[in-house]
Amino acid sequence: MSVYTAARRRSFHALPTTMSQLRAHGYWDVRKGFLAGCYAKPPDAKGRRRFRGVVAATRRLREGVVAMCVGTGDEYLDVTAVVGKAFTSKVRLVTGWLEPDGREAVECVCVA
Repeated sequence: MSVYTAARRRSFHALPTTMSQLRAHGYWDVRKGFLAGCYAKPPDAKGRRRFRGVVAATRRLREGVVAMCVGTGDEYLDVTAVVGKAFTSKVRLVTGWLEPDGREAVECVCVA
């Protein structure tokens, strides 16, 4: 193992929380479980679902529109969302509301 690899591993495991590991490195120690606070709630009276999760994969469909796969710990959601310039490849967490069809996001906010 190289000196650089050993140093990277030490710095990764020295981070106190799974969220700090995700922000710094783009992944976390899954032996500690899924990230706390991620969820996909059941549909409300209007049929919309609230979600918060880890962005697993993204694809820019056109300017300002992104298709993404969001992991919540219990399931993966395929979400199409209108996003602003704040959405970059560094975005790790999103939260929002899904339309009753389960694909189009009414609201999607970059958390971290």
